[in-house]
Amino acid sequence: MFFVYTFQGDQERVLVKAVSNSSICAKILIQTSKCPIVGTSRSDYNGVYASMTTKAGITVERRRIPQDKFYIVVVVKDTDVECLFQSGTINPFLPPNKEKHEVEGLYDLHNDRSKNVVLTVIELPQIDDYIMPVLGPVIFFGSFYVIAFISLVISWCFAEDGGKSFYAYLFPSKVKKDATVDDDTTDGDGEKEQLLRSPIHSRHSSYGTAEATSYQAPEVPASPVADDMDGYDWLEDIDKNKDVYRLKLNLTVADLSRKPYKKLNKKFNVYYWNILTVAVFYALPVVQLVLTYQRVVNASGDQDICYYNNFCQRPYHLLSAFNNVYSNIGYMMLGLLFIFLVMRRDRLARQRLVKNPENEEKYGIPRHYGILYAMGYALFMEGVMSACYHVCPNYSNFQFDTAFMYIIGILGCLRLYQTRHHDVFLSAHFAYAGFAAVIFTSVIGVIFRSREFWVIFLIGHFVSCFYLSCQIYYMGRVKTAFRVNWLSSRHNICTRPVYPMRFVLLIVFNIVNWTLSINGIVYIPKDFATYLLGIIICNGLLYVTFYGIMKLWNGEKIKALPFICMVASLITWGISISFFIQGLTDWQLSPAQSRQGNKDCRLLGFYDDHDLWHFLSATAMFFSFMGVLTVDDDLDTVERTNINVF
Repeated sequence: MFFVYTFQGDQERVLVKAVSNSSICAKILIQTSKCPIVGTSRSDYNGVYASMTTKAGITVERRRIPQDKFYIVVVVKDTDVECLFQSGTINPFLPPNKEKHEVEGLYDLHNDRSKNVVLTVIELPQIDDYIMPVLGPVIFFGSFYVIAFISLVISWCFAEDGGKSFYAYLFPSKVKKDATVDDDTTDGDGEKEQLLRSPIHSRHSSYGTAEATSYQAPEVPASPVADDMDGYDWLEDIDKNKDVYRLKLNLTVADLSRKPYKKLNKKFNVYYWNILTVAVFYALPVVQLVLTYQRVVNASGDQDICYYNNFCQRPYHLLSAFNNVYSNIGYMMLGLLFIFLVMRRDRLARQRLVKNPENEEKYGIPRHYGILYAMGYALFMEGVMSACYHVCPNYSNFQFDTAFMYIIGILGCLRLYQTRHHDVFLSAHFAYAGFAAVIFTSVIGVIFRSREFWVIFLIGHFVSCFYLSCQIYYMGRVKTAFRVNWLSSRHNICTRPVYPMRFVLLIVFNIVNWTLSINGIVYIPKDFATYLLGIIICNGLLYVTFYGIMKLWNGEKIKALPFICMVASLITWGISISFFIQGLTDWQLSPAQSRQGNKDCRLLGFYDDHDLWHFLSATAMFFSFMGVLTVDDDLDTVERTNINVF
């Protein structure tokens, strides 16, 4: 069937919307008045075209149409093959060991291939109408900057710094590296001595119980205090007695923050330097690739290359779906705001450290911000990479949208663990190797979605959980614990756990992870990438819940700000997920099948459900990050010897 449409008045673009109650395969073509009206052979297609079962939509821009007139062609296909599988010689959607010609033989050519289609031509907003939808997100996320500014003004009014200007309070000056107290200092005789970190007033080095171990721990030296710090080789004794300190029954933050501030700070700063390096080398080829995809779509007219929500597709210049790309601005704006707030705290902490080093290293959680910086950069890069993915979303570039989501989820857990385990925390290089392994597993799981893969994944997941559990339970001293507990002739496997709370957490952790893996191998979810992200999110929620319960269990408090942030994050996460599961598109299906989930715009006639997911998930992540940043603010005046490790 052939139809003609002529642009009216000042129309700039229109949406040709096709809806049918029949799933028979068809093609919708848009051809200019200069093109020959042809239609059955794929090689004869001219203009813009898309496959269709029950829904299809093509946006037509007036500037691309000569003489302001175009033809709409509806072609019913002889078979449904083109709508069930992607076209092309390399087709990941075909069943294993079946070539396309073999699949075509499964479908009979029926004489009756009629299809009822309702065609509607809808005028779309002009470029001038984009102003309010574009400014809306900027105003919404800009309000977070305003709220942060007002909060800092109020905080400055009640600050005890006295006399400090608001500008100096808002933008603290950077402390020079040579001003820190970590450098070697020279005494009167010209000899260097290393300043001691984290003075500890009492230590109880009992490990396990007398009945459960025959381990003869070396004698623990008396706790160093300010009066007897001279002549004490701090680092050497840490190396000799770390088994004793780390395997105590009652560990405190002071036990796990004995290493020099400067050494630990360099270790944690590697996290954000690594993520910046990864971001640069990852993003540049991604931008080149997706822009190439977009040019191919524009030049060929094949709308099956990219998986858009065609019913809410707002083009702008080169981009076919400008709204899906632009809606990621929230990640970038809130990421930059979080980085600023972390930088401000970092500089204030360094100033206090220089001004009163003994007090700063005696009270509160050790103030290292490298992982928090990395979280802010990851949030910003999630916006960049998600925007790149939505330039042309398809099977080939799905990992662009999920890679930094994996990193964000894991970094959040690492930051919570870091707060009370500074000396036993893993290096950035090892952590990023783990990130690479997770992303590699995600890619393999999507390409080879089979029960055999899930069996391998299940085994690998079990082994990883067991190894991680042992490292956490024994604070990295697994060999010593194995020698003491498991090689001791007096050890009984049924004895009460030495560290009950850690034991309960790790049991729940393993049960949850094993359940998720077993569920995967039973049902084989079609979207492994999202399923793996769900596993990471479940672990994050489990650890956050455990952390909050243990704070209250140990008599600690949760201040108003982190409490509000956590509640706000839970609410926004719940709402955002409801938009995420709408399933407007699905790149694991064929393009025609994916279009069955297309829906009209929901907000301002410009943004669809997935755009709202972008807005709300960015907000939820920011609130979550702020909760992690401020959760231990109640401990700033508490001695580290009185802050328990859990």
